[in-house]
Amino acid sequence: LRQLLSRNDSLHHGKARCLPGTRVDILQRIGEWARASPADASRLLWLFGVAGCGKSAIAGTISHILKESHFLIGSFFCKRDDTDRREPRLLLGHLAYYIAKVDSNFHDGLLSHLNDPDFFVSKDLETFFENILRRPLSRSKNRSAQPHVVFVVDALDECDDHGEVARFLTEVIDDTPWLKLILT
Repeated sequence: LRQLLSRNDSLHHGKARCLPGTRVDILQRIGEWARASPADASRLLWLFGVAGCGKSAIAGTISHILKESHFLIGSFFCKRDDTDRREPRLLLGHLAYYIAKVDSNFHDGLLSHLNDPDFFVSKDLETFFENILRRPLSRSKNRSAQPHVVFVVDALDECDDHGEVARFLTEVIDDTPWLKLILT
């Protein structure tokens, strides 16, 4: 499973964060949303604003807060000028890796694909998504029994093929009632 993670750590805990005492209201509202039952709130939170307004700092801070409270399963911080951190397969691979850590049925379905020697042969993004997330999720039987968790994606617009990736992430949300996504 570790093959799914990038060589260049895209986790952002402790990197860009809000200064103490700043953005308290938005962080509190996002934290409340993240902790609320998925049945009581939307499972997708899209934080948007102009470049440089602090979305990455908010994403880094909320990732740190949610990790401490055991709601965060993982994060991926995209970056346009970093080959690994703009690669859609690595973003999707990170998401699959972290879902596999909390869902044993998904884990088993994913491993069956990873053990295929042709898995890492270059494939189009749709086929990659099919193999790494769609099929394993369809084999996961106890999804609704999972406690809910959050995955953070920062700067999705800096990821190659971000429109297609957004479509895939929406599909994942539709198939995982216990998963919430924060996107910037």
